[in-house]
Amino acid sequence: MKSTQKITQILRVIFMQANLKNSLRLTAGALAVATSLFAGGAQAAPSYMAVLPLAGLDANQALRPVSIALEGATPPVAMVGVPYEFNLGALLSLDGPEGTTRERVSWSIVSGELPAGLELVRDRIAGVPEAVAVPGSVVIQAKYLSGKLSAEAVRDYVFEAQTIGISDFGSYRAWADGSFAQSCAEYRSPTDGVHHYEGVTGDGVYRLSPGGLTPFDARCDMTTDGGGWTVFQRRFSMALDFYRGHNDYVSGFGEPTSEYWLGLERVHVMTAGTKELRIDMTNKAGESRYATYLSFSLGAGPGYVLNVQGYSGTAGDSLYVHNGRGFSTYDHDIDSVPGNCATTVRGAWWYYSCYDSNLNGSYMPYNTYSLAWGAWTGTHNVSLQKTEMKIR
Repeated sequence: MKSTQKITQILRVIFMQANLKNSLRLTAGALAVATSLFAGGAQAAPSYMAVLPLAGLDANQALRPVSIALEGATPPVAMVGVPYEFNLGALLSLDGPEGTTRERVSWSIVSGELPAGLELVRDRIAGVPEAVAVPGSVVIQAKYLSGKLSAEAVRDYVFEAQTIGISDFGSYRAWADGSFAQSCAEYRSPTDGVHHYEGVTGDGVYRLSPGGLTPFDARCDMTTDGGGWTVFQRRFSMALDFYRGHNDYVSGFGEPTSEYWLGLERVHVMTAGTKELRIDMTNKAGESRYATYLSFSLGAGPGYVLNVQGYSGTAGDSLYVHNGRGFSTYDHDIDSVPGNCATTVRGAWWYYSCYDSNLNGSYMPYNTYSLAWGAWTGTHNVSLQKTEMKIR
């Protein structure tokens, strides 16, 4: 009896002094004691639930609930073959009494499926996507549980997986992930299983990054004979002067969107493993012919000696006779005659004494020596209208 009176007195103090009549509620982790208080010993007062804090916690802590929430977000698109990670933990908000920690949050997928190769690992979506997956809704649950304290949050996120194709970056095209291929052939027929020839494809200017060279832009022929050709010489008018010195021919000049020369040093690096050469030519009557060589490479500078063999085509072979010759310009004469062929014919080529082809020569009628392919046009007085030299 004395114990009951003592409890009643304690509760009366709690109710009256703390003024908790209208705000008390049962909180997990605390001791609840119910009692009826009597006024004057006869009239029954309303019953209340008193919450007594556990040792070490004040009343405010004992009454504080756990709240958990997941923020909405758009996960980045996953790329097939590329490691992927999406941090769900960064979107979690957790609040509660002292001792409420993220370590007590469990994660699960309520509905939906992640792209193949991805999985939920604790608070992250991670893995390597194995195949293309259309955008799909995945409902994620974050649940807090500690003793009798529990709270949960669910949120819908959309995941998808794509292959890495080709995108337009304004002045050039490249892989959609911002990386560059080493050649046009690599864009056209990638072999890494990650990148794919899709998206903004076709002929145009692509950014290349062969080993050891600063990335540069080049014209890619993606349609002729299966495509994948890196164009290193392109001419179709007299707008760009090709009668230039050695340094210009080493570093390149013009613009790949128009007429241009890619540069001897770049071609040397790109043909280190020996490439196929194709030359497309059109005369002033609009007739087109071509010459291909199964093996083509340039030696190191300053000579950039021509190595070519294995002709086939419709234009005839006017390049093999230049095989083994260095590249001459008006200020870098390494031909096989006492004079300077480059000066005489106003061009730049792998001259001997002097040429059977001269595709960097002058357009007629400004010079007797022309932009020529001897096996088709003859070596003098008839100039081609268009030429493209390309490697693959």
